[in-house]
Amino acid sequence: MKDMQQYISNEIPPLQLTDKVQQALDYVADYNMTHLPVMRDGIFIGNISSEELYDADDSQALAEINLDLMPFFTRNTTNWFDVLQIFNDNDTNRVPVLNDLNQYVGYYELSTIVEVFAETPFLKEEGNTIIVEKNLSEYSMSEIAQIIETNNCKLYGLFISEINQGRIQVAIKLSMGNMNEILQTFRRYEYDIISEHLDDTYINALKHRSDYLDKYLNL
Repeated sequence: MKDMQQYISNEIPPLQLTDKVQQALDYVADYNMTHLPVMRDGIFIGNISSEELYDADDSQALAEINLDLMPFFTRNTTNWFDVLQIFNDNDTNRVPVLNDLNQYVGYYELSTIVEVFAETPFLKEEGNTIIVEKNLSEYSMSEIAQIIETNNCKLYGLFISEINQGRIQVAIKLSMGNMNEILQTFRRYEYDIISEHLDDTYINALKHRSDYLDKYLNL
């Protein structure tokens, strides 16, 4: 597992309650920050959104305005996937980092965490990607792994990309192999194939029949 502490940044200092709103707005403009961490007497008390700053009197100190602080943060020991979840849950591009003593140590930038994700085998390793869909009540991660491995491929990773109206979509990264055989196996297990694949003989056959029918109807 990657050591996330190497990605902690301290380029931009956290705001203090004595800082003016204008200073916070300057940070937003210079660094494109959606949220800024705020400290009181050296203790992290929450994040102020850029939208709230725009509505405030820029000549006032932060202590003088009615702050609606958001309490999200992460630990310097939290794994990158959970950090990415915090970014998503709070619709932010920066997340403050605290140590086990609740001391502020810096922040993560969204672009940095995305780069960490890009270095994982799921994206970096050469292979194929399939997106399948099935009823949520019938979905099985072990079944997906079995389908991949019985077709002599390695499973690099998978994640749930969507759940909607009792249906689940799963993105799968696997090693190179006979894609057509894998696709047909998924169909035999009643998975719908959402992604498109040039070597999918089932889809190619349907297209051929459709083209033939169009030609016949246009005679």
